[in-house]
Amino acid sequence: QKNDKLQRSLKDLVAVAKQNDIIVANIHKLGLGFLRETSRNARIEHLETSLREDFGAHRALVVLFEQPGDAGHDSFVRYANRDDAQLQPFSTFLNAGKTRCGLLREKQKQYLFGDEGEMLGSAAMVALGERASRGFLVIGNRSKDHFNPSGQTDFLERLGELVTTAITDEPAASERAASE
Repeated sequence: QKNDKLQRSLKDLVAVAKQNDIIVANIHKLGLGFLRETSRNARIEHLETSLREDFGAHRALVVLFEQPGDAGHDSFVRYANRDDAQLQPFSTFLNAGKTRCGLLREKQKQYLFGDEGEMLGSAAMVALGERASRGFLVIGNRSKDHFNPSGQTDFLERLGELVTTAITDEPAASERAASE
């Protein structure tokens, strides 16, 4: 019985390692795509495509705390003032500025995705910039277990740094730390 239990544990570890390898490869692919794109709009389009095709996002949205730049991404990019009353349902997340996974509250779903938010079972909210100073990225999935609140967020935080650097003027936290 001990041997069977150890074999199951080993299989579980191998499955997690394989899944992690896929995530790392997809983050690498996203980063390379960002490097190839010459404009911010192209990097935003690349992000949207990658989230859908490589990361299994059923819905995704970037909320940026800045003035609107070039138009053309309104279904994927929303510009907002951080103090906007409509962002009140996100106040705990924004004050913490840390990646959060799990269920979205009804008001959050409605603000982000309207009626399409009803199809989502779970989501990841990823801070862009230190303490979400530049905005946040929301990645939604139909499965309620896909973005588990008890799961690790390391890869999502790295994704947030990459996205922050690619679509805003703010350097990644690791880049700031290296220059200090």
